[in-house]
Amino acid sequence: MQIKGAWSPKEVEDYLAVTVLPARISVISPNNWPIIVSLWFFYENGALHCATKNTSRVAQCLSRSNRCAFEIARDNAPYFGVRGQGKATLISENGDYILSRLADRYLGKVDSEFRSWLMSNTEKETAIRIDPTSFYSWDYRKRMKA
Repeated sequence: MQIKGAWSPKEVEDYLAVTVLPARISVISPNNWPIIVSLWFFYENGALHCATKNTSRVAQCLSRSNRCAFEIARDNAPYFGVRGQGKATLISENGDYILSRLADRYLGKVDSEFRSWLMSNTEKETAIRIDPTSFYSWDYRKRMKA
């Protein structure tokens, strides 16, 4: 795997392990135009893990072509983050488990109406595992100090 940019491989992995922002995932649509979706993720064992309905557009696109790109970064200054490319695998057997882990990460383990709704219809949930082929990190925090 290729890792370039401001951070060491360990710093990239540490950032991905603790950052609780949606990942922007770019895939190729059936008409060969890129589309971008935002998905919850967690990073584990060298891969990004997401979940989506098996009927979603992103799942349909990844079933045609497993190549994707991603970015995990804040929307406001100072700018820093990680982007990269990878190959995605759709895994229908554990979509509900991955969604549950994502809900814990983004919503906490607290019961809520949204969490109940989210977890009420998981039989069509599929997991997405993205195995990165490259990472690029950037960090403008020192440069952007006021």
